[in-house]
Amino acid sequence: MIETGLNDNQNIVLDYLKSSESNSPFANIYALWTKCFDYCMGYQFSDYEAEVYEAYSGLDNQEKYEVLQEYGRWGINGGLD
Repeated sequence: MIETGLNDNQNIVLDYLKSSESNSPFANIYALWTKCFDYCMGYQFSDYEAEVYEAYSGLDNQEKYEVLQEYGRWGINGGLD
């Protein structure tokens, strides 16, 4: 695994984005945002998804930006092939 310099919560979110079913990074990011909102509104999700949404909710804006940067680098380097 490549060292990214991200904290644990950032790595949880990044791994979730990388494992998403869609090959569209924009669709994956949008799905994350909408599911996090649904989670905050009380919808039930699996334990893994709840962990991801809790991790995402605990990030500040700079940390969220850093996750998106790493996700973009990963995609540019062939991660979405």
